Amino acid sequence: MNDYHEQQWQAGGPAGPSGSAPYRQSPVPFAKPNGFTTASLVLGILAFVSVFSMTVLPPLIFGSLSILLGILSRGDQKRLHSRALAGVIVSASALAINLGLCAFSFYVVFSDPAVTNQYWDMVNETYEQMLGVSLEELLENYGFDPGQLGIPGSVK
Repeated sequence: MNDYHEQQWQAGGPAGPSGSAPYRQSPVPFAKPNGFTTASLVLGILAFVSVFSMTVLPPLIFGSLSILLGILSRGDQKRLHSRALAGVIVSASALAINLGLCAFSFYVVFSDPAVTNQYWDMVNETYEQMLGVSLEELLENYGFDPGQLGIPGSVK
């Protein structure tokens, strides 16, 4: 290489007018990866996978932690690292799917009177097995009227 090209390469580009410093745009600050970025992505994937287990708490816990760690991984940077951003997006989608599945489940259970009665019968059987009294009897012992609380089959 000749001296001119070597000087340009070392200076980072062609010189400005009248041999002044080369024109350079300052680089966009890049968020450096840290342990929080990887943890955010891993927890986001766990949240998404646990949605399909049809449980409410694991996606809620994993998704919330993933979003929290993704935001904390930013530190003093202006932008999230790509792994943290992916973790936040996957977690938010997992939480949205989880919320949708919960809403659909409540709709299915409580929109059909036959299914609602079957649900409350199962709850009463569970309480009888665990405590020896039904839910209706337990509520009456504490001064609540099960009929007013909307428990079917308990209207006297």
